Amino acid sequence: MLGHYHAPRSLEGWIIVETDDPTALNELAAECGEFMEWATTPVFTDEQADPIVAKVYG
Repeated sequence: MLGHYHAPRSLEGWIIVETDDPTALNELAAECGEFMEWATTPVFTDEQADPIVAKVYG
């Protein structure tokens, strides 16, 4: 876990994680699913995203 953030006066929060195994992250979300609603969004650095963008739009 790299960070954990909360929105004031709401029930929303964000957890920033780094993983080499995204299936483990989805397993954790499934285990806690009965207690909270989860959405996962992959993010990349510019260096990681450049080849992806070039492949899609290049």
